[in-house]
Amino acid sequence: MAAMNFAIGWRQVASSFILLAAIAMITSSYGVIAVPLAREFQPSRMVLMLAITVVAVVSAVLAPVLGGLMDRFSLRRLMLAGTILLGSGYVALSYAATFNQVLIVFGVLIAPANVLIGPVAATVLLSRWFVKRRGRAIGIAIAGVSMGGVFFPPLIQWLLDSYEWREAMRVFAVLLMLLIVPAAALVVDNPTDKGLHPDGGVSDPEAVARQQSKAAC
Repeated sequence: MAAMNFAIGWRQVASSFILLAAIAMITSSYGVIAVPLAREFQPSRMVLMLAITVVAVVSAVLAPVLGGLMDRFSLRRLMLAGTILLGSGYVALSYAATFNQVLIVFGVLIAPANVLIGPVAATVLLSRWFVKRRGRAIGIAIAGVSMGGVFFPPLIQWLLDSYEWREAMRVFAVLLMLLIVPAAALVVDNPTDKGLHPDGGVSDPEAVARQQSKAAC
């Protein structure tokens, strides 16, 4: 059982790594996407960069609300919803007729995804699966942020070089969904859902610590 718990626990780390890489892509690849958007809609440079500002502001507003939902509802389902929102956002982006619609896409679809599969969700998930190894697990998952900044911008640039930008966004959305939906589908809300305990142990380390604390008193 300990080996099974260990494997499933680190699977949560791998899923979080992939999802955080996808979230990091939103900002790290926007400079690449902004080129065809500027050519298509010809906004001022300040307006062009508003998309990232919209994501940041809406994410800040939604984080406490969605964070509360993560404590009450299935984290796996919320993360799956986030993957669908993110993929749908890039599909919707390909159909934007004005730059105002681009901003709406980033605010309504991409910003909520930024919270639902971002650092808040990953921290909640891994805090449930790890106690003694929590720092290591979260650290490995957070490394996905850097990996996303390395992997996705060249991929998007290659797609933009190979296709018209709207078609490139649709192809990218499909590739993105093929990566992140399975990652979210592998999420298990709690070790107890599998009859397991954090850190691959045979018992709950937090419960053991509480019992030892009571015994010491």
